[in-house]
Amino acid sequence: MPEDDLIAEVALLLAERAEPGRHHIAAGLKLDGGAVVTALNLASRFGAGSVCAEQLAFGIWARFHREPVRTVVALRATFAAESAYEIVAPCGRCREITLEYAPRAQVLLPDPGAATGIRATPVTALLPDPFVRRITVEPDRN
Repeated sequence: MPEDDLIAEVALLLAERAEPGRHHIAAGLKLDGGAVVTALNLASRFGAGSVCAEQLAFGIWARFHREPVRTVVALRATFAAESAYEIVAPCGRCREITLEYAPRAQVLLPDPGAATGIRATPVTALLPDPFVRRITVEPDRN
């Protein structure tokens, strides 16, 4: 699969830093030029205080990169001997963030029927009727 390097980098981060109850998801963004941005989730005892790995990865990308995001993936640590991680679909908030900041991105999803067990899907297919923010500008009163 062309995104094996992306999955490998995210899996390495998860292998090095996964911790039950704190960091169990890692996400990666592959940019058009091939660079990879990774991040871990921040789990909190207070559910609303938790932050998804994809959201943190997009924050890092916004700070340090200008290239468009080509591919997004999230892996969950299984903490099991037979497999260290599994690919997971993004939550609704992460789908919204991906669509807003990387509308042309492909999202890697688990697909047991595929030869590789993975399929790439356009983010637009994951969120066909997204919320559209309308920003209004106050008229200049001077």
